[in-house]
Amino acid sequence: MKRYLFGIKNYLCNHPEILLFFVIGFLVYANSLANRFVWDDLSLIVNNQFIKSPDFFREVFSGKIYDTGSVLDGQEIFYRPLVLFVFGVFYRIFGLHPEGFHFFQIVLHIINAFFVYNIFRLIFSKSHRDAKRLSLTAGLLFLVHPINTESVSYIASFQEVIYTFFVLSTLLALLKVNWSRDDNFLQMTFFSWLILLALLGKESGIIVVPLGLILVLLFKRKLLAVFSLSSLLSVFGYLLLRYRVANISNDFTGPFPMMQASLLAKLQTIPSEMTYYLEKLIFPLNLTI
Repeated sequence: MKRYLFGIKNYLCNHPEILLFFVIGFLVYANSLANRFVWDDLSLIVNNQFIKSPDFFREVFSGKIYDTGSVLDGQEIFYRPLVLFVFGVFYRIFGLHPEGFHFFQIVLHIINAFFVYNIFRLIFSKSHRDAKRLSLTAGLLFLVHPINTESVSYIASFQEVIYTFFVLSTLLALLKVNWSRDDNFLQMTFFSWLILLALLGKESGIIVVPLGLILVLLFKRKLLAVFSLSSLLSVFGYLLLRYRVANISNDFTGPFPMMQASLLAKLQTIPSEMTYYLEKLIFPLNLTI
């Protein structure tokens, strides 16, 4: 135990910036600790008998999301069992006290921001003399940018911070770890699990594949074959769980217009969505929900 605590103390002494991230992170988001369960929190947690059932952990990958006695039951279109799993764990620890949910959501966001700082530091370290300053700016901007407020303060948006955690973990591991050519199986297993967990957090986790390939081609070409195969295995594993284990159909049409749109119509909205978020990234105004 003493050795473990000494290791933490030594790490903090060598990386004092992590304390900066935690102090600023809690100064910005501490007010959300007093928030109650609202909106989708009620159907996902408060009124959801599924996460409270004794069979929950055995059935968490079944594709079931709700058991609320409402029209939502059995209307699953998303497959994000990792989020439900975490909610189930939190419920057993904190009960229906949202403070614990909010606390860990804030902590995970702070860790993600620290990962952003480290990723940029590793990218800039060999090409820019102000690498640390630029990286610190990028990490702190990610930490406090208003566009992330909903993801950090709204419990039902926990999916955003958890899939981001595994995406950033993958990118950081690609850049930081000096892999040996004799560790191909270990590398493949490691990256396959990280990518799969990102996908099980949210479908948007697929972004880790192109981002990872870009980093590999630029900085770690020896990992190209391993990362490519890991990505294929992870995507195959996700599709197997989604369509064979959970048996989730793509034909679901929910009560909202976007759910009823065809795939082509949804794809046509991508340019406007990208423009919208780019605008909000530069001019973060009128973000309240």
